[in-house]
Amino acid sequence: MQPALFRLGAIVATPDFLAAIPRPAMVQAIKRHATEPRPIRDGQPILSDYVYGNLGFTLRTDAERLHTSIRLVGEA
Repeated sequence: MQPALFRLGAIVATPDFLAAIPRPAMVQAIKRHATEPRPIRDGQPILSDYVYGNLGFTLRTDAERLHTSIRLVGEA
């Protein structure tokens, strides 16, 4: 497994996401989010969009790298 390219911080997910997406798909998305090569700018959040079945979801690591949130597309 590749090392993470940045710190994820605490990982949090919405209840709707946890109910809709199986844990293995969530873990795979987190690994890809942390290891996928991309331009990373200090002071900017890092976003990744994924699809499982017909459900889209987003991982967002905040600019300070303290939290990574996971939510379904359309959730506030």
